[in-house]
Amino acid sequence: MPRPESLRGRRRRAAPSREEPPALPVALTLAFIVLPGTARGEALAGFRAFAQAPARSIGLTVLTLVTTVLLWVAALLLGFLITGVASAALAWLAFGTAAVVLTSGWTALARSGAASAASRSSAG
Repeated sequence: MPRPESLRGRRRRAAPSREEPPALPVALTLAFIVLPGTARGEALAGFRAFAQAPARSIGLTVLTLVTTVLLWVAALLLGFLITGVASAALAWLAFGTAAVVLTSGWTALARSGAASAASRSSAG
């Protein structure tokens, strides 16, 4: 059977592959940085903590990114290996526990950044 003229000699090209950063872990990390300070009325307290304790802030940022990626993989595996209500319950338990731990870490970091800024402004 002869091939149609329009398909003869043509090859399909694969779409170019572009590496883009995953948006969800980055957005969650920014939310963890901004929200604890905003809840205290100091929107920049989370970013101020990067100037006060850079190693701790960068470490917590990396931990947050790794945790969100690992939670995504765990949810994917739970969906494949355990189905139904048990999978949903375990996924929400994991997400909730990680959110509490990460929020408390970022809140402590924002609180230390706000406290050092307040002590600096009262001393100066």
